[in-house]
Amino acid sequence: MDVLEECLHDLHRQAVAIVDEHWAQVLKHERGAKSWEDKSRLQLASHRKGNHIQLKWIGIRWFGVGSNRKSVKVSIKRTGRDLSYSKAALNQWARDWEIDIVMETEAKLTSIRRQAAHYVKAITSARFANAIATKSDMPVEDEEPGDD
Repeated sequence: MDVLEECLHDLHRQAVAIVDEHWAQVLKHERGAKSWEDKSRLQLASHRKGNHIQLKWIGIRWFGVGSNRKSVKVSIKRTGRDLSYSKAALNQWARDWEIDIVMETEAKLTSIRRQAAHYVKAITSARFANAIATKSDMPVEDEEPGDD
């Protein structure tokens, strides 16, 4: 089970690197932006708690004028079971200049979400199997065959 948890930890490290790369590309473009209308309205959040990795896009709505502007975060729905965001959903929030960057990033993150889901299922199954073996007084081996 430790190996599965380490794989999940590695996936999270990869996700953070992808998120950092995305932000570097966005900030590079935004440095040349002349007004707030040229800046991104999307945020990308990466969070890990226990064995759960959350990688989500958040839309930003701005209200007010000048220095009295306030932002409101809006959740963007993912599509069904494939653990990804549709181009249509992201395109509602992305600026014209960033949609290619967003879709490239989303393709990488979708792969990580799918892998993480399988690792979490495997960890959960292993824990349930261990609990069943413990309750039935069956011997539980912590070592792999051939580990002497």
